[in-house]
Amino acid sequence: MINHKLLPFLRSKGYTSFDSWAVVGNGPLHISDRLNIARAGVVVRFNDANNRWSGERTDLHVVRHPSWYTFSRIDAQVLDVAPMDSLMPENASMKLYVYESQHGSFNKLDSTTRIFEQCDCGNSCLESRTWAGPSTGAALVSELQSIQAIHTIDVYGFNGMGDETAHIDFSNKTIIGNCCTKCTLHSTASDSYGNEAAVTTFAVIISMLVLCAMIMALCVRRVMRNVFQSPDRRPLLALPLE
Repeated sequence: MINHKLLPFLRSKGYTSFDSWAVVGNGPLHISDRLNIARAGVVVRFNDANNRWSGERTDLHVVRHPSWYTFSRIDAQVLDVAPMDSLMPENASMKLYVYESQHGSFNKLDSTTRIFEQCDCGNSCLESRTWAGPSTGAALVSELQSIQAIHTIDVYGFNGMGDETAHIDFSNKTIIGNCCTKCTLHSTASDSYGNEAAVTTFAVIISMLVLCAMIMALCVRRVMRNVFQSPDRRPLLALPLE
C-alpha cells in the first residue's frame, strides 16, 4: 500500500494540487482527451507511455518491473511496481507491490491480496487469479481510489485489449468501472494499442496525398503533350516580329 506515502512524496517534489488526476493508459487517445489531460492536477502515465506525444506533461511515471529496461525514459517522478524486492530497483523512491502467481512464494504480498479492497467484487479482485495479477493501471487506480484527498480520477487509454489470462482486469473488464467510484472512464479512440491507430491514419493520409500527386502529374503530362502535339502550334521562331 502506498496510499499514505504517495501525496507526501509528491509534495516533497513541489506538487500542490491533488484533487483531480488524469490516469493515462496506453490505448489510443482522442484529441479532446489530450486537451483534458493537460488540464489535470496530476498526470500519470505507464511503462513505455506509447501514446504520449513529445512535450506532453507527465507528473508520475509508473513503471512495472522487470521489463522496465524496454521503456522510454520520461522526465517525471517514478513509481516502481514489482511483485518482489529482488525485482525492484535499488534506488526506488516509491514502491507499489503486486501479486503475480507466476512467482509463487517469492511474492512480497500474500496470495489473498485484492485490489479495490472496499469493493464487493468477489474473487474477481483477487490478484492471484491470473499469472501476472492486476495490470499496472488497475493496481495504481486501486491505490488512488483509497486516498481520501483524491476526489476525481479521469481514466484514459484503458481498453483492456491484452491477454485475458495475464491480468485480472483484462479477464474481467468491469472491475475498474464497478469498483472505482471516483473514476470517469473515457472511451479509447480504437481497440488498438498506443499510437497504432494514429500511425495507421497517418499512413493512409500520406498514401492518399501521394496518389493525388501522381494523378495530378499524369494530368499535367497529358495536357502538355496535347499542347505540344497540337497542329495549330507554331514554333517560337516562326512567330512574326513586331
